[in-house]
Amino acid sequence: MAILLAPAAGDAQLMGVLLRVLPYLKPYTMLAVSSVVVTLLAVGVGLVLPWPLKIVIDSVLGGRTPPSWLVPWLGTMDPAAMLVVAVVSGLVLSLLSNALAVATSYVKTRLEQGVILDFRSDLFHHAERLSVAFRDHVSTGRLVYAINFEAVAAGHLIMALQPLAQGALTVIGMVWIMFQIDPIIAVLAVTVVPFLYAAIGYYSNYIQPRLLQVKGMEADALSIVHDAMAMVPIVSAFGREEHELSRFRRQGTETLRPVSASRPGRRSSLSAST
Repeated sequence: MAILLAPAAGDAQLMGVLLRVLPYLKPYTMLAVSSVVVTLLAVGVGLVLPWPLKIVIDSVLGGRTPPSWLVPWLGTMDPAAMLVVAVVSGLVLSLLSNALAVATSYVKTRLEQGVILDFRSDLFHHAERLSVAFRDHVSTGRLVYAINFEAVAAGHLIMALQPLAQGALTVIGMVWIMFQIDPIIAVLAVTVVPFLYAAIGYYSNYIQPRLLQVKGMEADALSIVHDAMAMVPIVSAFGREEHELSRFRRQGTETLRPVSASRPGRRSSLSAST
């Protein structure tokens, strides 16, 4: 519970949080293994997917000899047969890529929702055992917000590893293939990566504090709603509906300020850099 109610978290603390939520994968070992297998297959298919088009352009239209590892299969074919093989291969690879995308989405959803449910259940059980002094210090609305909304961060944090690993393996494979084709073009393509990484890291550090501030204000707004709904008979009896509405509107207006405080120029330059 303290993790979800804490303010900002540095890289070391984020790694500590990741290590604390990883044990929630244990009941879903088969799904986790399936996710790894599907990720590796998706990376392999993604690296092979451009080759049919390369064969059409270089070998069918350009008249060049196919790559050495394809010569045993395509070396004796005429251009028409080679074109048919390339088109059929491209279709099969596209179907396989989309099938893997569906499988990835299914496995990811099952795994993520299971982790979120287990983590949310532990938070709910922990909240039931909190001391009276802590409940006096933290509003019930904030606890409800943490259990119902912020608990999903555990699943998101774990499942973020899959696209990161897939992207990293794909980039490494693409760079290796480009080096085999043309080392100069490969070096030129890689030179932009450090600058893009630095730009994304800079803007993430700039936006994250405001995002955390907004989430805290949203929890406060939920606290107002919870308190007002819990005391509806009293609020109605004393005619305080407009007062509670003004409290809710005032808190909502405060929530919008950190968002509007971000500089549009910086957001647009980030979009341009990406």
